[in-house]
Amino acid sequence: MRVALLGEDNTHDAVLRGLLRRWCSGADPVSGEFRGKTGKSRRRELLSEMERLRRCVGGCDCAAILVDADNHGWHKAMEGERGRVPVAYRDTTVVGAPDRNIECWLSANPTDLASQTECDTDAIVQARRDDPKGVVQAVFKQCADERGVGLYDLMSVFVAKAPLAKWLEDASFKSFYERCQELAQAFDCSLPNEMDCKERLP
Repeated sequence: MRVALLGEDNTHDAVLRGLLRRWCSGADPVSGEFRGKTGKSRRRELLSEMERLRRCVGGCDCAAILVDADNHGWHKAMEGERGRVPVAYRDTTVVGAPDRNIECWLSANPTDLASQTECDTDAIVQARRDDPKGVVQAVFKQCADERGVGLYDLMSVFVAKAPLAKWLEDASFKSFYERCQELAQAFDCSLPNEMDCKERLP
């Protein structure tokens, strides 16, 4: 199965790849890009990107899109983005809109993030009170540099093994997870019960 991954930037792509590796390890991810800032340009780019991804290497069976909600409310942002997906693809496309930004998902469990990147838990907790974007990006970059690995590879592996029970306390992630569960059923597969995942996966 081929899955098209469309995110606002490389961090979104890394999160999608980590979740796909975790939930459907046999799937083949195909990354796309769209950077439209206005609704009209984003709708146009989504259509051309999804058409391209469907055509390439046998096409894609389904798609996952992640866009930051910023300060617009995650549910409104999610529905707005879903409305931009071409009608022909809506039944096989999952849209997620992290409340505020994707770094809020990555830092949903400050203790786990701190232990995996060898940084200060309090710094992450403090950053989450406002906007964790800068701090989260910085700790991942420092960790990647120290280990001599790719930044986005590190993020992807982090997500693939993270205890997601804490992530599910974020309504925007819970919604995305539940929508992924629904889509998985259409392909006769199932996602693990992440509410039970309170420890890192081996």
